[in-house]
Amino acid sequence: MLFRLGRRFIYGGIGFFALLGFASVPLGDKTGWGHLQAIAATPAATHALDEFKGSAGQYQQRLIGWLTSLLHSRMSSDTGASASAATRSFDASVPQKPKKHAPLGSVPIPTPPLLPK
Repeated sequence: MLFRLGRRFIYGGIGFFALLGFASVPLGDKTGWGHLQAIAATPAATHALDEFKGSAGQYQQRLIGWLTSLLHSRMSSDTGASASAATRSFDASVPQKPKKHAPLGSVPIPTPPLLPK
């Protein structure tokens, strides 16, 4: 345990000094952080960021639409199945198909056994 803690401490120190060097050591006329800011300020980078935001917004809308349609279809199928099941009578002579999975809420939650004292 102390070995892992020491290793993480050492890696954290190495990462700290790497970030410190990136932000403070000059590489030509600018630091690494200054170069990164200059690259991000170019028209190509701002155009790419705008395109990324637009496509991310489109995918977000598609995902929200898909999730809402999925929820609506499940809610309508659950209410229809429960209404039809309530009106049907069970015939034990007719073999039933096994269900692939039980509906949500129909499976009892197991309780843990009590330990002897």
